[in-house]
Amino acid sequence: MNSPRLAALAVKVRLNAFTEVKKAIDDLVAALLKEKADEIKKKDFCVAEFNTNQLQTEKKTKEKKDLIAHIKELDFTIEDLTKAIDTLKAEIADANEQLNVQAKTARRQTRNSRSPSAMHARHRRC
Repeated sequence: MNSPRLAALAVKVRLNAFTEVKKAIDDLVAALLKEKADEIKKKDFCVAEFNTNQLQTEKKTKEKKDLIAHIKELDFTIEDLTKAIDTLKAEIADANEQLNVQAKTARRQTRNSRSPSAMHARHRRC
């Protein structure tokens, strides 16, 4: 077995096996690097989406808080206006009552001035 050809053949077989293993390792490393790059892309996308979501959530939370405050202001305005309307209705009712009283008084006075005794008294003055 001291043949140089056999020794060269043995080295060649070992080198071919090593070359195949090295290629398999290189392919595996390349696949892992691609997977790593894809994972980094995915992570960057997720972080960006999370940040966008966080900003939108904060914005909507502030809008909600502002709207709730505005609703409270409107509730107070409605309450004030309702009280003002009730006051004005009471004032209108009082004014109508006064008008009715004045109208009754005027009718009485008119009736009294048209009565025969009132006419007789007027004729006597003349």
